Amino acid sequence: MQVTRVSLVAEDKPSPADALERMVQLKHKPSKTSGGSKAARQRANEQADQMRESSDWSRATPKNIVALYCWCHEHVYGVRPGELNNAKSWLAACAMAKRLATNEFDGDLTKLVGFLRWTWAREKRTEKWRRSHLDGGGRRMRWRLQFSRDLVTDFRIFLRRNTGKR
Repeated sequence: MQVTRVSLVAEDKPSPADALERMVQLKHKPSKTSGGSKAARQRANEQADQMRESSDWSRATPKNIVALYCWCHEHVYGVRPGELNNAKSWLAACAMAKRLATNEFDGDLTKLVGFLRWTWAREKRTEKWRRSHLDGGGRRMRWRLQFSRDLVTDFRIFLRRNTGKR
C-alpha cells in the first residue's frame, strides 16, 4: 500500500484578483439577525413587563417598545400580533420604533412610550365602540401604523389641547 502525503499549506499564492475577491466576500458577508430570535423577543417582553409594572422606561430599547406594543395589542384585542412572531418582522418593527423616536421624539424612548399610551387609550375606546356597533368589524392598530408618523400629528394636537405642550 502506498501512502500519499497531502500538504495542508497552499503552495501557490492566490492571484491578486483572487485575493481581492476573497476580501470583498469577507467584507460583505451578511450579518446574522441578532436580537430577533425567539429568546431575544422573550427577554424583551420580560423587560418590558418589568418596566410597565414600575413605570420606569428610562432604560428602554426599541425592542422593549415593540414588546410594549405587543402587550397593548393583546390587552385591547385579546390576542398577540401574530405578524411579529418572526425575526424579520420583529426587527423591522424595532427599526421603525427607533426611527420614529429619533425623528419625532428627539430620540427619547420615554416620549415614545407616552405616544403608545395615548394611542392605545384611544384605540381601547374605539375598540369598545366597534364591538357594540360593528359586530367585530373594523381595523386594528397594526405595528406599521403604530410606528409610522401618521398618528404623531394627532398626538401633538391632543397634547396642545390638553397640556399646552408640544
